[in-house]
This record gives sequence, C-alpha cells and structure tokens, in this order.
Amino acid sequence: MRSRSAECATVCLFVGIAACICVQAAAGDRVLTGTVLKPDGQPAAGATVFCDYTIPGIGGGLVDIRAETTSAPDGSFELHLRSETALPDKYSAYITASMDGCGIGYAWLPADDHAPLTLRLHEERPIAGVVMDQDGHHLVGAEVWLEYVRMDDDGTSRGATHVKATTDGKGRFELHGAPARATTYLAANADGRRRVEMQYGLMAHLDGIVITLPQEAVITGSITRRGEPVAGVVVYADAGGPPSGHGTGVSDAGGIYRIDSIAPGRYSVVVPSDDQPEAITDLVAAPRTGVRCEVGEPATGIDFELVEGGVVT
Repeated sequence: MRSRSAECATVCLFVGIAACICVQAAAGDRVLTGTVLKPDGQPAAGATVFCDYTIPGIGGGLVDIRAETTSAPDGSFELHLRSETALPDKYSAYITASMDGCGIGYAWLPADDHAPLTLRLHEERPIAGVVMDQDGHHLVGAEVWLEYVRMDDDGTSRGATHVKATTDGKGRFELHGAPARATTYLAANADGRRRVEMQYGLMAHLDGIVITLPQEAVITGSITRRGEPVAGVVVYADAGGPPSGHGTGVSDAGGIYRIDSIAPGRYSVVVPSDDQPEAITDLVAAPRTGVRCEVGEPATGIDFELVEGGVVT
C-alpha cells in the first residue's frame, strides 16, 4: 500500500511537469505587432514583414526562427514567432519590412519587449549591372545579394541577404530593395566561382556596375568518430585575412565536407568547438595547418577524427 507521502510526491511531480510544459509552450510563441510606413509616413498596405534569426534551443544546439506576414490596408501587422524547442521571447532580433518600389525598413526588438513596432520603409536605391568571369564572359545564373546595409541617419547595420537577384542570359541583374541613404555591401557568387564582396558609399552610382568572379579553390575531407562518418559537423578554413579570406563547410550523411568558393592560398582548417550540433559538443579534433589549395587543384583528404575530451595529434 502506497504511503500518503509517496502519493503527494507523485502528484507534485505531475504538476511540475505540466507547469513546465505550459511555461515552455507559452514562451515559445512570441506575438509581435506594429505598423509599416512608407517613406512619406503614410501606411504601407501589403508590405512583407518578416523575422529570420538563430537562437539557442531549450535542450541545447541552435534553432532557426523564421516568420513572415503581410501588413493590412492600414499598415498594421501581427507576426507570430513560434518554436517548440526554443524561447523566442528571451532573445533580441531585427524585424524587417519590404515592399516593391521601396528600400527595406527594420527595427530592433529587445528581449522580453512587447511594445508595438514601427517599421519605416526608405527611398529605394536602384542597383543593376552585369556579372562576368576573369576573361570577360558573361555569367548566367550568378547570384547577387545585399549582404548588409549601414544606415546614414543612425549608423545602424542590418543584414539583408533576402534582397537578391539572379543574372539573366546576358549576365545582367537588377536588385530591388536597397535603401537610398545607406552604405551598401553587395556579395555575388556562381558555381565554380569564388564569392566576392563589394562596398559602395552613399554617393556611388550603382546602375551599371560590373562584378568579376574569379575561379574558386576547394578543400574537402571527412569527419569520423571511431571510424564511422559523422554528419552535421561544421568545418572552418581561415587564411588569416585577405586576399584568401575564409570559408565554411558542413559534413553530409557520409561524413564528407566541402569548403568551396575560396581563393587559392594556404589555410588552417579546424573543427570549431562552438556552432556544432548538441550531440558532438563534447568532441574535439586536431586542427590542420598549412593546407594548400589552388584553382583546379583542390586540397583533398583533409580528414578529422573526433575524440572525447582530448585532441588527436
């Protein structure tokens, strides 16, 4: 026969579990409200409002939070940030608005802040041009995007990689959504080519720019643990600065990773301890230094064996 103390303990356990579930469910749904305005201050009907950021999960690891909605005729919006494995209310984020014919607008949302937001769109800065290879041939299907912008009025910076375009059959592109009064940072890439980044000041003329994409170099290898492949491991290559820069790859189901779109040069290749899946956060591997890669001569066999609590040398 169960004692009264045992019954009370069981009841308390179930109540505690239920309370924990309720708290997590409530905290995992953050509702944002506000208004989108045009550059002239009038309500912006039909604007796209979205949020895209990454936060720590409740049980470890990282969780992507993405949500999108459309503003009403009076410019108002309601955006729901939902997650079953993270707490969106506990982290800050940028909320962005975009609309045809306007530059993006955004607002900073502090953690635990539920005040209505005002997202003001900006005058648009036209960006158009052509993407070529080193021999002057037009590149079809190349991607060009707005890496981020730094606003002139308040000095804030905001990533804007959703503002992007693809080159047509003549290598031409048009990019819509860049704010006029901002320093603009563009990036471009194409298959077999090295990603390039460009900065343009407030007075730069961006209608008719030419982007040249050189050929890429590549580093590949495998990730294993006790001889078995490990998927989802982030691998980082760093040349210590320009012109070679850095690159990142992630191992696939077969444990194979590939770091491409990097310049020829000598790299240090590492498996960093952070930004890894929860299942391998206690595993480490020895860095590989002096890894040389050239155009047409990839660095292959740059392999890593993961071990617990130590480093393989």
